[in-house]
Amino acid sequence: MRKIKAYHVVFNIKDDINKQAPKVFEDEHIDFKPHFNWNDGKVAVHNPEEDYPYVRSVINNEIPELNFQKDFNLEKESFYRTPNITLPQNKMALLKDKYKISVKRDMDKANYLITSDTYFKSLFHQQWDSYSVYRDVKKHFNENKGFFKNYKVMEDFFDHIEENNEDLNDVYISIKLKCVWDIRSNMNKSLKSMAGGEGLQLNDICYMKDEGMIDIFNSHTKLVSDDYMLAKCNEDSVILSPLDLKNISQMLKSGDRESGTLALEIMANCNIEKSYDKIALMFAFYPDYMKVCGNWNSVNVKSMRKRFSGIDEISFHYTYGFEKLLKNLYKNNSLTSFAQKIILKKIYNTTLTRIGLTREASIFDFKLEDLKIKELGEVEF
Repeated sequence: MRKIKAYHVVFNIKDDINKQAPKVFEDEHIDFKPHFNWNDGKVAVHNPEEDYPYVRSVINNEIPELNFQKDFNLEKESFYRTPNITLPQNKMALLKDKYKISVKRDMDKANYLITSDTYFKSLFHQQWDSYSVYRDVKKHFNENKGFFKNYKVMEDFFDHIEENNEDLNDVYISIKLKCVWDIRSNMNKSLKSMAGGEGLQLNDICYMKDEGMIDIFNSHTKLVSDDYMLAKCNEDSVILSPLDLKNISQMLKSGDRESGTLALEIMANCNIEKSYDKIALMFAFYPDYMKVCGNWNSVNVKSMRKRFSGIDEISFHYTYGFEKLLKNLYKNNSLTSFAQKIILKKIYNTTLTRIGLTREASIFDFKLEDLKIKELGEVEF
């Protein structure tokens, strides 16, 4: 991530009775303040009292990805927890006992920063305006001086930018046209090009709401995901067996809320990574039973739900959901023979039955052993 300055040049053409586009831009037509309200709590505002306000931003078509540390020694390390992470305090206590770790309230005193993609993405606001590199904008305007009655207005703007920015590669401009549609549609091609910035390379910008966090995420080389820490918390927990899965499914489907709540708690407290295939099957086949349990929104269960956010409820009308489930298991190194057997049997008894292929009265001779899964390493994802 890098910080940039994002300026705005707004051509504000006021409505007149003739609805005609001006032949040249008067000084009153040109504004360097965005015509929308920056003070909406979504983006950070800097030097708003100056003639040329700007916004510090992160430029990227998408919010950048974090580089999390993995497979490091936790022994006696110190950690800081950011907001919006799904890591129960009671599970962190297990790591305190096992590895003698400490949790700091002061970020600067911690060796590692525990955070999540959810928290990181919450720091950004996607702005719909498009921006161009400063040098391109200046060149574009200089080539269109004839559209200005007093071009010194723009020259003063450019002088200000060059005097106050060491690296012009980190300066971007958004060219906006504010006018009624009739004027916009009546503008000649050249004027529309001038105001709309046609021909300029455009970039999307993500604004970071708290600019200080840019430096933290850039400089803090020891970022740890809450998912990784949760896996470490569960590493000594029980691994679910096929019999456990059968019992859990029966508890969920029993209609007894307390039994369902206990079933969810068993799942949330097991070794999730080594039981991934079995828990994924539960999220795919029985999500409605799980959602009515009393602890569905508990921190412990939420941490498990986050880990399986890529598992969707399967519609038995089509095979697409089964394909997506198989690919997810494959990507997570959890496509076990047990999971394959359960999924194929479910397809055989539901989707294929619905289309009449495996009904007892069907004239087709199609058996369960005829249904096979391709080598997923050869399938494009």
